[in-house]
Amino acid sequence: MRPGPWGAPLGALLSVLVGVALAPACTLALDHGIACGDGYVDREAGEECDPGDPGSYVNACVGTNRPDGVAACDPITCTIINDLHQCAVCGDGRVDESLGEQCDGDELNGRTCPGGVGILQCDTSCHFDTSECDSCGNGILEEGEECDPDLDDLTMGKPSCADLPSPMGPSQPYTSGTPGTCRDDCRWERTSCGFCGNGKVDREAPLDFDGNVNIPEWCDGNQFHADTLNQELSSTACSQANANLRPIVACADNCLDFIPLDLRQPCCVKTGAACPGPESTVRCCFEVDNPDSTLAPCQNVFDNMGQLVEA
Repeated sequence: MRPGPWGAPLGALLSVLVGVALAPACTLALDHGIACGDGYVDREAGEECDPGDPGSYVNACVGTNRPDGVAACDPITCTIINDLHQCAVCGDGRVDESLGEQCDGDELNGRTCPGGVGILQCDTSCHFDTSECDSCGNGILEEGEECDPDLDDLTMGKPSCADLPSPMGPSQPYTSGTPGTCRDDCRWERTSCGFCGNGKVDREAPLDFDGNVNIPEWCDGNQFHADTLNQELSSTACSQANANLRPIVACADNCLDFIPLDLRQPCCVKTGAACPGPESTVRCCFEVDNPDSTLAPCQNVFDNMGQLVEA
């Protein structure tokens, strides 16, 4: 056999080459894993999306309860991110307080202007716009306001009712009571205010600017409401002893009660009854109730027939 160029028989070399050519092909085994960022969504590897292929994830908020947002693709796991934090956007008409939104478009989350006066709006960052609201309720005590509901009483210094204007005007100021809480219109609540102590029996006087009236007073200082006095004291020991007598009482501090006085003579003769005789120790009630009066405490008045008509 003719030797080949490397000194080996040519036939032997041909046999080796043919054997190599006819031997089974060898393959390299590779792991089929996730390769995020290659622009290809490998479903077989478990990829839901790929950051390099926006079309594989941007519309994934559709079908959720925040369909107007833009989804994302996790750059490590190639999974779609379309949860609330990703898909919620200011302007979708839904208030997401967990994301810092106070409102969204026309959705004001049930809120109105502080004080309820004006038009509350929502700005483009989904926060309240109070520029069209009244200043009442902004936490600042401003001119024309008695108080502000966003400030505490200690900061404002709660006044007494006597310091506040009454619905009766300067001619009849408040003389008793303490105001309640600060109202939404930046005025103190006045239903606990009153006129007890002004020396006048106020039956039904306006308490506030909403039309609420006071409980009719029974008395005030030395002044008494005659009908109430007679009605409330009609079953006392004085009245039972003599229908023309009633107890001598003082007016309670709240102007809504009578306080019997501990006197040696606890009864007096009612106005309208016959005057007590000159030897009687019983006084006329007019004298008791009006100690500063210059009028005669008791004077019988008779008609033409000699009948008593007034005392």
